[in-house]
Parts: sequence; structure tokens; C-alpha cells
Amino acid sequence: MTYGERLQDALNRAGRTRRQLATAMGVSPQAVGMVLTSSDGLERKLSAINNEKAAAYLGVSRLWLLTGEEQPEKEVQRISG
Repeated sequence: MTYGERLQDALNRAGRTRRQLATAMGVSPQAVGMVLTSSDGLERKLSAINNEKAAAYLGVSRLWLLTGEEQPEKEVQRISG
């Protein structure tokens, strides 16, 4: 599973849209879309800080989102700060 596929899976699990995630991270929906749909053969990932924000917002493990290791968590959390 690629990073984009894990991110999409996390969005689906949390019942969130890419627009909601983008707003929570302070980036454009297009930036999230580029990660979700890397079609040029390159695997795009969020920056380290945005990976942490996305994981917290979507209620999944940072490590799982980044690498696929561990199991994703299920509880949706809010980004603080």
C-alpha cells in the first residue's frame, strides 16, 4: 500500500474529505490531491509536520501513515494549536 493509499484509507475510516483535511493542515485541497493521486510514478508524501497533523486529525498512527507499519488507530482526534 502506498502513502497515498494509506492516506485515502485514513480519510475513509474517519469519514473526512480531502478538503476537510487540507483545511485542518492549512494547505490547499490540490496539495492533498497530489499526494492521493500520484500518477506520474513518483510516490508523494506529506511533509513530516503535515504527516503528524494528518495522523492526529484522522486518528491514525503517524508511523502507520508514513510507513505502513503498526496498525491504524480508530479514534478521530482534533488538531490542537
